[in-house]
Amino acid sequence: EQTIMDALWPDAEGHQAQSNFKTTLHRLRKSLGEHPVLELTNHQLSLNGKYVWVDCWAIARLFERAEASVAGRDTAQCHDLLLRLMRHYGGHFLASEPASWVVRQREKMRNCLVRWSVQLTRCVEDADTQAALHSYRHLLETDPLLEEAWQGLIRCHLVEGREAEARACYEKCVQVFTSSTGCAPSAATRALLNS
Repeated sequence: EQTIMDALWPDAEGHQAQSNFKTTLHRLRKSLGEHPVLELTNHQLSLNGKYVWVDCWAIARLFERAEASVAGRDTAQCHDLLLRLMRHYGGHFLASEPASWVVRQREKMRNCLVRWSVQLTRCVEDADTQAALHSYRHLLETDPLLEEAWQGLIRCHLVEGREAEARACYEKCVQVFTSSTGCAPSAATRALLNS
């Protein structure tokens, strides 16, 4: 509540800001219709999950389910969750917003996406290399410096007997890493082509 008042009425005195907040909240609730879409509890304003679908919440629930699926090595469920993650994650959280709380949330979501997408894809990789290839490519669109995704692409190409594609993938990985970081990929990535 205080954060909202400070952002919307920075020059208002405490009582006036509180009055503005209550009036604005009342009008907003009225314009949103009969359902209690906005909840104010202990000075915290939030959306009511019973009436509102929020992509961040849906993705967080998928992350929770991913943990159980990976632990149980349920390939079919891992594949389903992987497709859902790719469908729901439309880009980085408020990508152009510089506020520190947004940056923290963006990084947290991105890290979870990478972690669970890689683990789900590893679970799917042995059963469906095409789905794994698609997922690794999708991950590289999100983060071209994600070495685990490059490694996964190389592994999948090698499993399918396509050594030329694996080598081309490795060369692209080297190009991306050296142009972005000045460093080559790790020895683990290089070792995939020598095994």
